[in-house]
Amino acid sequence: MEYLKFRKYEIGNGLEPLLIFYDTFLSRPILPIFMRKILYLLDRFIRAMLVLFTVVKMNKIVFRQKSEETFIIRRFGKGKNRTKIILRKVSSNQFKIYKYYQNKRLLKHDLDFYNKYNKKVRKIALPEFRVKKGNIAEINFIRAPNLATQIRLGFFNGNQLFDIFRRLSKYLDKLYANGSNKTLIHGDLSPDNIYYVDGYFYLIDYGDSHMYYKNYDKYILLKRLLVDYCGKADKRIIRKYFPLNEINKFENHLTKLEAKKHF
Repeated sequence: MEYLKFRKYEIGNGLEPLLIFYDTFLSRPILPIFMRKILYLLDRFIRAMLVLFTVVKMNKIVFRQKSEETFIIRRFGKGKNRTKIILRKVSSNQFKIYKYYQNKRLLKHDLDFYNKYNKKVRKIALPEFRVKKGNIAEINFIRAPNLATQIRLGFFNGNQLFDIFRRLSKYLDKLYANGSNKTLIHGDLSPDNIYYVDGYFYLIDYGDSHMYYKNYDKYILLKRLLVDYCGKADKRIIRKYFPLNEINKFENHLTKLEAKKHF
């Protein structure tokens, strides 16, 4: 099959792969709030141009690289614990992600989080995760923009954003309820790893899950929500929800986690 390489992604030839990549994989820039409506209109225009691009058969000129493997989207990870991710169409309206792990330990790491929290809280959902042969996981694909994209395109105003934070925080308290301040947490609960669809919060990517203080996920969530909405994590707002000693503790922990990813 033919495909187009774009940054770390390889996109299959055709309208459907192009739109899936544009709608669900491609991140949007963070612009000032007053420019969100312009970005949304520009976003819709570009999407329409992608449709026209395939109608006039321009994709036959651009999609020149070839692969014997069939896929909608393919991505090769980087770093020490890199994984390969392939999106495939398994029926007329259903898609699956196939995640290829380097070893069983990394696969078990993600599976442990899924098994512990799947269907524990009604409003928090984890896409179905099945283990296949050869250190491969089959994961249900959510064909929707993630929460980060929704925020950057102006889907929510400030009040709605804080409502999302408060509701998700309440659900996380229920999810992590075990009588202790520490538990297995997601570890990277940014809007990029959350899908908000029909009132449900779908959490993805458990590669950074680890044992730590429960409130850390809520802290990271608020910090990243503010960055996606305001362009920066306003410390005055964060201090309304977290005491200073907790902020310092979580920031030190975040620094250590980020340092580990570079080695």
